[in-house]
Amino acid sequence: MNKKSFWENFIFTVIILAITEIFIEELSYILIFSVELKKLLIISGFIFDVIFSIEFIVRSINSKKEKGFLFYIKYNKGWVDFLSSLPVLLFNSFPLVLGLLSETAIAPSAFFWTAKYIKINKNNENVQNIKNK
Repeated sequence: MNKKSFWENFIFTVIILAITEIFIEELSYILIFSVELKKLLIISGFIFDVIFSIEFIVRSINSKKEKGFLFYIKYNKGWVDFLSSLPVLLFNSFPLVLGLLSETAIAPSAFFWTAKYIKINKNNENVQNIKNK
């Protein structure tokens, strides 16, 4: 197995795991999973988003060696890679993880918090309860 084939298989596996994580996360709102499991889902989503962002950056750098970055964005579905990586990481996963790790739950950057955070607190679990459990 060559290096390129290994990385393609790795990314494919991560995609399948990320889809599974999203399904379980949505299921957690219906079945009211524990706070610990919800925290684990947020962190795993963050890890997946970091992997996809790194993949986009690496593909962008490598595209300059081949046919160019604009060719990658326009003809190799690079725009899909972009939309599913960096914006999701910066405006969704990172603020959620930062909120879990920070001392002040609602900071000046509160507008970055998404519906996922509201869903977690749907059952009257405030941020302090999430952090303390």
